[in-house]
Amino acid sequence: MEEFFATSKSVAIFGGSFNPIHIGHIGIARFVYESFPDLDHVIFLPNAKTYYKQSGHGVSDEDRLAMLKLAVRELPWASVSLLEMERGGYTYTVDTLREILSVNPGLDIKFMIGADSLMYIDSWREAGEILSSVEILTAVRQTGADVLLKKKAELEAFCPNARITLLHTPEYEISSTEIRNKAACGEDLSGLVPASVADYIKTHELYR
Repeated sequence: MEEFFATSKSVAIFGGSFNPIHIGHIGIARFVYESFPDLDHVIFLPNAKTYYKQSGHGVSDEDRLAMLKLAVRELPWASVSLLEMERGGYTYTVDTLREILSVNPGLDIKFMIGADSLMYIDSWREAGEILSSVEILTAVRQTGADVLLKKKAELEAFCPNARITLLHTPEYEISSTEIRNKAACGEDLSGLVPASVADYIKTHELYR
């Protein structure tokens, strides 16, 4: 396990497939880092595979990781963890959190998830343990605020120790699906992914 988990006091973990990482991911991560002055790192945590996402769109874990490292190398506040990739198998969040907290029980973890994930987090394995051990951060848009506020209340009733923070982050109309589709057609990816990632996709002919 990476040393920053053992030596940090407070981290935000941003998990996902990052297939590929894009400007929206980085913008939201930056917003979180700047919103919580006590954070030591924002840690990008690429998954190997999950029980609900099994398609890799023809891109290897090594390619996803290489793009992620290229994207964050200019971000002194960001790190990349190989914890889930090295563990292999299907990814369950509770196992990841248990492993991290076993080496640093006092670590303050802010766990970043999308609004869609918040809506079904109570169906995740050992959801009560997850909600009790980390602070959940979720971006909220004005159009979906009422639904998320209702779900937040439901989760807090389900788990009284839950800490759920809804953040009004900048909105990015970007998706990894859109980027993959453009890459498949050989289109320009400027403004969607960092230049280094665009070069990697082009050089390695990814998503073709």
